[in-house]
Amino acid sequence: MNKIPKWLDAGHLQTIDERIGSAVQCGLFASGSARRLRLAARLLNGEMVSGEALAADLGLSRAAVHKQVETLRSSGWAIESRPGTGYQVNRIPDSLEPGAALPWVLAQEEPVAPGAGGFLGLPYHFRRKAFSSNDLLRAEAEKGAPEGALVVVEEQSAGRGRLGRHWVSRPGDGLTFSLLLRPRMQLSQLGLLPLAAALGIAWALARDCGLGRRVAIKWPNDVLVDGGKVCGILAEASVDMDAVHWLVAGIGVNVNGHPAAYMPKDGVIPAREAAVSLEEVLGQHVPRGPLLGMMLATLRAAFQLAADDGRALIREYGSFDFLRGALVQVQRGVGGEPPLRGMVEGVAHDGSLLVRDATSSVIPVSAGDVYRVRPTL
Repeated sequence: MNKIPKWLDAGHLQTIDERIGSAVQCGLFASGSARRLRLAARLLNGEMVSGEALAADLGLSRAAVHKQVETLRSSGWAIESRPGTGYQVNRIPDSLEPGAALPWVLAQEEPVAPGAGGFLGLPYHFRRKAFSSNDLLRAEAEKGAPEGALVVVEEQSAGRGRLGRHWVSRPGDGLTFSLLLRPRMQLSQLGLLPLAAALGIAWALARDCGLGRRVAIKWPNDVLVDGGKVCGILAEASVDMDAVHWLVAGIGVNVNGHPAAYMPKDGVIPAREAAVSLEEVLGQHVPRGPLLGMMLATLRAAFQLAADDGRALIREYGSFDFLRGALVQVQRGVGGEPPLRGMVEGVAHDGSLLVRDATSSVIPVSAGDVYRVRPTL
């Protein structure tokens, strides 16, 4: 993965400046932070930039530029300075703190301004350690936080996945975040949003990380690479009759390290679907700040597709479908219905899984654990 996104050009610098200005007006961060973020964005292309040019571009004195550079250095940026030449970034910190990650969040490709609806990532809430990013954001949602609010947690001690499973996030290895949506859609369409979250992550991995057809989605929203689980998603919503007040999408990505060594094993998940990291499949360390920015952009596009055209979303989802045409067994609930065994036909327009059983009846499945099984001879 390249250190610098190819699309971070002069046009995007203007977009970043405009977004920073909007964010300051909305009270999302202070003017001092804004100056530092604008400077950081200009250094992210990895090229040498003169202090004079930075001062002129940002409307600052040379001394103010130097002060902001020193602040970035104290945050872990490796910035080389050459007298008479300028500044050059040699390494960006692999940090999710605002000073390191926000430039990537603001550099999303989609031309949406903070506060305009649809922009994902602001307000940006960072916690070094928390019980659960979803719990934090659900509390913010109840207080009236705007759509697009983001909670990023470095280490999560009580994270959970689907069906109450425990999700582990170790500091420095994973990317654990929760996004707030306030969807304007009918309750019957709510099932599309967890699928859209999985599609957004799959797009980022397939397109931006270059993994292509190695990426798949196991219904409803586990994202796999070469059959191993890279990402899990937990969506929680507040609904009332036919209205959806908010939805929190909690996303955990195995970025670096060896997650199979520490992820809890429940004896149900097949070994071939064990956790893997992007570092393992790409063969190199992956910086999490740029990855977060890329994923927010593709998530925004996927959520927009769900709102605009649910059938188109299902078609795109189908291109990554890990289970289509496979013989599966579905565990439906705990102590309730017996397991369902059959062939997966695809995904319905409401997001449910369609399974053809032994009687050739097509059964829609809206919840449960689904596993591939070997045909019996």
